Amino acid sequence: MKNIIAEFNKNEEKFAKETVIYCQKNKKKVKEQLLSEVDRFIANIDDYRDKYCEASVAYSILLLAEFKDKRLFSRIVNIINLCNIKEGRYLWEGVIDSYDNIIVSVFDENYSALDDIIRNHKISVYTRYDCLKAYLYFYNNGTITKDKFTKYLQDIIDYYNYEDDAIYTWIAYLISDAKLFELMPIVRKLYEKSLIETGIIGKYDEFVDSIFDYNHINKTHIIENVVDEMGWWYCFKENQDKDDKKIGEAFEKLFMDAYQITNKKVGRNELCPCGSGKKYKRCCAIKKRLPYQKYIDESIDRYPKKKTNENETDIYDIYNEDAIEIDKLMYSFLCHKAIPIFIKRDYKLEEEMNIEICDKIVQLLKSKLEREHYNTIDDYDIKNSIHYSLYYFFIKYTDILLDDLESNGYTHKLYYVDRLEEILDLFYNNFDINDKREIAFIDRRICLYRYKDKIEEMIQYLEYKLNTCVPEMKYDIYVYLIDIIAEYYKDKDRINKYIKNEKDSKLKQRLKELIKDYAL
Repeated sequence: MKNIIAEFNKNEEKFAKETVIYCQKNKKKVKEQLLSEVDRFIANIDDYRDKYCEASVAYSILLLAEFKDKRLFSRIVNIINLCNIKEGRYLWEGVIDSYDNIIVSVFDENYSALDDIIRNHKISVYTRYDCLKAYLYFYNNGTITKDKFTKYLQDIIDYYNYEDDAIYTWIAYLISDAKLFELMPIVRKLYEKSLIETGIIGKYDEFVDSIFDYNHINKTHIIENVVDEMGWWYCFKENQDKDDKKIGEAFEKLFMDAYQITNKKVGRNELCPCGSGKKYKRCCAIKKRLPYQKYIDESIDRYPKKKTNENETDIYDIYNEDAIEIDKLMYSFLCHKAIPIFIKRDYKLEEEMNIEICDKIVQLLKSKLEREHYNTIDDYDIKNSIHYSLYYFFIKYTDILLDDLESNGYTHKLYYVDRLEEILDLFYNNFDINDKREIAFIDRRICLYRYKDKIEEMIQYLEYKLNTCVPEMKYDIYVYLIDIIAEYYKDKDRINKYIKNEKDSKLKQRLKELIKDYAL
C-alpha cells in the first residue's frame, strides 16, 4: 500500500489531488492509516504549540469526514479542547474553518460533548459557533425539533447571562438562518444591550433583512468529496494567484463605475447615470434625484419582499400593513446606503430628500396614533416597529433638522423649527416619556427654545423638569440649566441657589465640582 502520509507531506503548497483520489478509491485500505495519523497528532500535540501540523493531518481529518467515520468525532472533540486550552497554532486554518462540516459528517449523537464545547468560555467563539451551526444543520434536517432547537438557543442565551460575550453575535446569525421569528425580540434586546458586534453581523435592521431573506442558505454540509472541499483553499499556491486577480478586477470595475458617475459630464440625451434607464434630461436633470441614485436604490431594494412560497413566513404575516408602510419609509431614510467612498456626494440634496421622507412618516404616525393608543414608545415598538424603534427615528430625524438649522443659519429657520416642534409635540402628546431616554427630547426642546429666542421659558421648562424627571437624569438637566444661565446671564448667585437647594448631598457635591470650570 502506498505511503499516503509521506505523499501528502511532499509539497504542502500544492493540493495533493492525486493522493486524495487514491484514498477515495481505496477507502477501506487507508482508513486505519488516516486514523493513526490523527492519533499521532493528538499524542504529540504539545510539539505543535508554535507551528502548524503537517499537511497529512489536515488531509486525514477531511478524508475521514468524507468516509463518515464516526470514530473521528471523539477525536475532533479532543482536538478542539486541547488546542483551545493550550493556545497555539496546531491545525491548518482550513480545517478549523471546516469544523461544522466535519462534525455533521461524523457525528456520533453525543450531544453533551457538543454542549460542553458551546458552554466553554475558554474555547474560541468561532469554534463554539461551528458547534451551534451543527445544531442548526440537525434542525434543518429534522434530527431535532423546532421546539427543542429554540429552547436550546434560549438556554444558551440565559447561560451566558447577557454578559459581554461574542457568542451572542453568532446566536443572532443562527436565529436568522433558522428563521426563528419568535426570537426576534430577544435579538433586539441583545442589540439594545450592545452585545451584538455590528461590524460582523450589521445593525438590527440588517438582521431583520436577513431573517426574511430565504435566498440565504446555511452552508454547513456533509463532506462528500475532499477534492471539492479542499481544492479551492487559499493556502495552496495555485489558488492565491487566481483569487488575487479576481479581487483586483472586481475593485477596478467598482472604481471605474464610480468614477464615471462622479466625473463624467452627462449629455441631455444620454442615459441617466442614476440607473433609472431614462434619458438624463427626463430624469435627474429635472427631478430631485442624484447621479449615484442607483446605489441608494440598490440599498433600499434589500427591504424584505412578499413571499413567493406558501411555506415561507414574510413580513406581512407578522406585522400589519400600516406598520409596514411606515417602516418602509423609515428604511429608505435610515438604511445604510452602500455608496463607494470615492463618489462625490451631494449631502445637501440627500438631506432635503430625507426630510421629505420624514415628513411623510410623521403624517402617517399622526394618523396611526389618532386611531390607536399606546402608553409608551416601547409599547408602540413591541407591536409596530420592525427595522427601527420609534425613538431611533426621532433621534435621526431631529439630528438632520438641527444640522440644517446650524448650517443654513436663519435662511430656512421657520421651516426647520416648525418641523422640530411638530415632531416633539407628536411624541409628548402621545406617549409617556418620563424615563432616562427623555434627555434626548429635553435636548431638542432646549434647541427649540433657543431658535425661538425664548430663554426664560427654557429656564422655567428645565426647572420644571428638575422636579419631575427620573433621578438618573437630574444631573444632566442641571448641566443644561447651569450652561444656559452662565451663557446668557453669567449669574453666579442664581446658580449657587440651585446647588444650595439641592437635597441630595452626592449630587450637590458633583454640581460644586462642575461650576469650578465656569468663569463667572
